[in-house]
Amino acid sequence: LGLSVLGELGEKFPNKPPTNMQVSVELLRANRCARGKTDHDFLTLPLMTDKKKLATSSVLVSVSTFAFFLEASNLLKLVTAKMMRITVHHGQSNMTPICYACWAMLQSQQGNGGEAYRFGR
Repeated sequence: LGLSVLGELGEKFPNKPPTNMQVSVELLRANRCARGKTDHDFLTLPLMTDKKKLATSSVLVSVSTFAFFLEASNLLKLVTAKMMRITVHHGQSNMTPICYACWAMLQSQQGNGGEAYRFGR
């Protein structure tokens, strides 16, 4: 249901569990958005005002929780990458701390300990 709602909000997700290739593409896009940004840049992002993006962020957080507990690794990675891109492009919301925590876990899984610590603190 969450993925259907995200589709209605304009965020496309595969009908089947995401493939490694789909996840890799989305991670590259998210990493490109985050690259070169300082802690200050992230902490001073404007507030998100787009109601559609606020709703999207809320649903993404719900789906990330679901994916985490079901151990749906590729879905969690895909959702996390989308959350990060939305945050960088549209600003902070009350979902941003969860986005950063998920991003930290993802960075840790990818062996990027410094980035994991940076976003986890």
